[in-house]
Amino acid sequence: MRLLSLLPLLCFLCSCGRATGPVSYSSVKEILESNCVSCHGEEEPESELRLDSREAILAGGKSGPAIVPGDVDSSLLISAVEDSGLVTRMPPEDDAPSLDAASIALLRLWVAGGAKP
Repeated sequence: MRLLSLLPLLCFLCSCGRATGPVSYSSVKEILESNCVSCHGEEEPESELRLDSREAILAGGKSGPAIVPGDVDSSLLISAVEDSGLVTRMPPEDDAPSLDAASIALLRLWVAGGAKP
């Protein structure tokens, strides 16, 4: 069953070789809007962190920038969605399920590729 959940990720990764460039913000925007912006939007963002625009993600919140373009391992957003233990799991376990593997992989690709607009 777990293998089936990775199928979208595998399909996406196979298509990446044909992509014309790195992953853009527009590719990850829907993931963030669906899973993050309700708490990290314009109105009263949790921890002063807004995730409703690329610029806001780069500016970060109380803990600093949410991402470090080109450096997945130093990006707090990636650590949070992967529940690595470095920062609080996001979305919080009581509020929503974890992001699926394909969404996390796309966020990782975006950050690794320099978090292009």
